[in-house]
Amino acid sequence: AIAAIVAATQIPVYANGDIDSPQKAAHVIAQTDAAGVMLGRAAQGRPWLCGQVATYLETGRIPPAPPQREQLTILQRHVARLHEFYGAFMGVRVARKHVAWFLQRHHDDKQQRTLFNQLANPEDQLHYIDQLIGFETEKELAA
Repeated sequence: AIAAIVAATQIPVYANGDIDSPQKAAHVIAQTDAAGVMLGRAAQGRPWLCGQVATYLETGRIPPAPPQREQLTILQRHVARLHEFYGAFMGVRVARKHVAWFLQRHHDDKQQRTLFNQLANPEDQLHYIDQLIGFETEKELAA
């Protein structure tokens, strides 16, 4: 259907729908001749996927995801900005789903989500992520 729309119009058409990897993005563009792709759920919890797709489409190579510690730093910055944007009350609640998306890609995600979702203020949420960063640093030093 997307290919038919692309062929029938003069405006740029962007494809979306279950694009969860750089390779799938390239495949969809090749199949539809779309001007580009949009990423949705696949980027939840891993915002670097957008850069990976862009790099792959430009160069044919997929850059690795950031190391775990850097991912946690990105998450912490994102949560702090959610608090700033939404305020303390709503920011804490909105942050829960963003952190859950990130944690579902890691071990012990259910236990970590349960603990995180019990936190009721921005400072506690940021401190919790600090502890996760510290844990990752200890693992790196031990290796």
